[in-house]
Amino acid sequence: LEWLCEVLALLIVLFCVAFPLIHWPDIPDRIPTHFNLQGEPDAWGGKDSLWLISGLTVAGFAVLKFVQRNTRFVNVPMQVDRDNPAVQALLRQMMVTLTPLILANGPIIIWRQVFLAVGRPDMTANWLLPAWLAAVFMHLGSYLLRLNRIARP
Repeated sequence: LEWLCEVLALLIVLFCVAFPLIHWPDIPDRIPTHFNLQGEPDAWGGKDSLWLISGLTVAGFAVLKFVQRNTRFVNVPMQVDRDNPAVQALLRQMMVTLTPLILANGPIIIWRQVFLAVGRPDMTANWLLPAWLAAVFMHLGSYLLRLNRIARP
């Protein structure tokens, strides 16, 4: 599972850099930069703004890798014994498996920005963001429940 999550995270980072590069000549100078709750663009900017999302995804990858190795920086809403090896292992596993989930928002945004900018219909507007949020919160909830079982005296 850890290996799969690492590969997925790296593929996500690669996508966020490669996709804009590959499609750069086809992307118009003005692209959507923000979407309302209905998934419709409500702000526009230059195509260079794609690099902001790419850069944030790369930076997020670096921060999440750091936190995977330093679980004392993982903030959880309960008292846990951070010296307990079982707690450390569970926090690390939580962060390893959470990394590709969190980073997946980068490709979602870049994909939507590019496809809408070039005039292609986007069929994901109404369901992809809620599905992503549900996956992240379900993941966190399951690990917090497991952590709560370990943390109990």
